[in-house]
Amino acid sequence: MNRLSICCAAALAGALLGLPAAASAAAPQLFFSGDMVISPAEGSGGAHCVLASQFRHKDEVVFRVRVLNQNGDPVTDKDLKSLVVKLSSGEEFPMRYGGHPHDKPVDNFWTAGWKVPDDYPAGSLSYQVIATTEQDTTENWAPFNVAPSELTILPDGVK
Repeated sequence: MNRLSICCAAALAGALLGLPAAASAAAPQLFFSGDMVISPAEGSGGAHCVLASQFRHKDEVVFRVRVLNQNGDPVTDKDLKSLVVKLSSGEEFPMRYGGHPHDKPVDNFWTAGWKVPDDYPAGSLSYQVIATTEQDTTENWAPFNVAPSELTILPDGVK
C-alpha cells in the first residue's frame, strides 16, 4: 500500500468515527407509533376500539399513541410536559397516559378522544402528534401521508 492510500484510509476512518457523534445530535429522542379506533355514538350498537380511519358524525375518534425513548422504554406522563393531537383544521386535543382497557388494563399508552360534531364538514383531515419535553423541546409524529391513514369524516347517509 502506498503512502497516499494509507493517508486516504486514515482520513476516511477518522471521518467515519466522527459520524456517530454528529449524527446523534440530530437523531430523534422519541419514537412514536399510533392509530385511531372508533368509539361509536351512544346507542348505535357498534363495536368499541376497532381500528378505523373513517368516522361518522357523533362517533368518537380515539387517537392512541405509544411513545418510546432511545432505550426503547415507554415515555409516560412523568416524562413529558405534554402530548397533543393536532388536526389539520387547527383543533388540538391533549392526550392522557394510562392503562387500557380502563376496567382491566393490559397495556399502557396515550389516548385522546374527539366526538365528531353533527355539523362538522365531511372530508379528510391529516393530523400530527406533538410531544413537548420538560426541557421545552418538541418532536412531532404523523401517520403516513396517504388517504387510508388520514382521518375521514363520512357524509351523512354513507355506510
